Amino acid sequence: MLRFGAYGRDAIERLKWIAAVLAPAIKAALAGIPGGINLKAIQSQALLMGDEVHSRNAAATALFHMAIGGALAGSGFDRARARESLDFIAATSQFFLNLSMVASKAIMDAAHGIAGASVVTRSRAMASPRRSA
Repeated sequence: MLRFGAYGRDAIERLKWIAAVLAPAIKAALAGIPGGINLKAIQSQALLMGDEVHSRNAAATALFHMAIGGALAGSGFDRARARESLDFIAATSQFFLNLSMVASKAIMDAAHGIAGASVVTRSRAMASPRRSA
């Protein structure tokens, strides 16, 4: 588990694998997709498929998997590592949560500060907590 402050050896090893294998695989796939992947479109479709794109992400993860699979296969990326990466995404139903959070933050950042808007946002910078001596 890579969430909620997990610091075990397996979590650290998984983070190293993500940096060494998964991230380069996704980068290689994205290089072959003109215009990238529309995360908002995946979120919208996933909602129609029963996800709520926070606790339930199976449909969104599957849609993302489909979006990068062909591009990764045609990228020239190491075949074994490409397979390992796609297998990891397919086996991790919560995978899209990471992408959903980033996409949602970007959308909310764009909406911040619009006078008269009915959408509640927060500023980009988080204030550091003050500590008393």
